[in-house]
Amino acid sequence: MADFTFHLEGIADLEKALNSDKKVKAVEKAVKYHGSKMTQDAMRLAPVKTGYLKATIGAGLKIEGMRATLEPFAHYAAYVELGTRFMGAQPYLHPAWVKASYEFNNDIARIIRE
Repeated sequence: MADFTFHLEGIADLEKALNSDKKVKAVEKAVKYHGSKMTQDAMRLAPVKTGYLKATIGAGLKIEGMRATLEPFAHYAAYVELGTRFMGAQPYLHPAWVKASYEFNNDIARIIRE
């Protein structure tokens, strides 16, 4: 599998902004909603030959507090997403993540302003 790494800045500011249990619960609800939405979008975008990849996307969602992890179980999931020297990429996770992250960021900004 390919490793993806990213760096978040402003965590201390975010912790200060989430100064109430109500806001923390709202963020956890947003994580759950957008994690589920991202899963649905990835399943919709996944190419279907046998349906196995699509099924393993839905089974690979884990939501724990302020973290959502989506990891398809099909052993060839990364090859479909990134391509190989024999076949072109057919991205389904990255476009779903881009859309979900944009909407999630908007929700977080709204929650912080409240």
